[in-house]
Amino acid sequence: MAANKSRKFYTRDEVLKEVAHNGENDKGGENDEGEENDGESHYEKNKTRAEQLMANTSFKARDVFVDEARLWLTSISRRLSGRQTIRNPFYGEISRDIPYEMFTFLVRLVKSTPEYCPPFCYYALNKKGEVISFTSLRLLVDFLVLLSRFSADKVAMYFKRTLATGSRKGHNVSVITSDEKDFAFIYKCRQACII
Repeated sequence: MAANKSRKFYTRDEVLKEVAHNGENDKGGENDEGEENDGESHYEKNKTRAEQLMANTSFKARDVFVDEARLWLTSISRRLSGRQTIRNPFYGEISRDIPYEMFTFLVRLVKSTPEYCPPFCYYALNKKGEVISFTSLRLLVDFLVLLSRFSADKVAMYFKRTLATGSRKGHNVSVITSDEKDFAFIYKCRQACII
């Protein structure tokens, strides 16, 4: 018991063993009231420390978005080789579940950067969701370079693909971004995901 008191943090198993040990001692009458409270206070102290750690820890947006943007790029490249639909052959959709705070960071980034302005970049919202829309491929690549920390050439590589199998073998496919076919980041409020 004395060794456990010198530790700063307890694992779940250690806490359960200590509580069980204190319970056995209480039944035998060997444990006085002070030791029982001491066991509870250790658990409460560790719980309070964990809560403080969670409350005081802040994440750097760059670290979070580097991984997220790289996942987006991989998904975009993979989606380029997917089946086309007859109704909408120039449309692809990728869905990622992210917290709303992450999307609001993207909105702040777009609003605070002078290059991301109409007619090349739009931001809109309604009760169903929020949209960041790019109509310029150059700005889209620039945006993803900023998030992923890849070079512009490497990001552009994810936007082009030569198909290797199937009936379209040898065809080149690429991401199209224009006034007619924009590239949009859509946050759907009910589903809490970005599309």
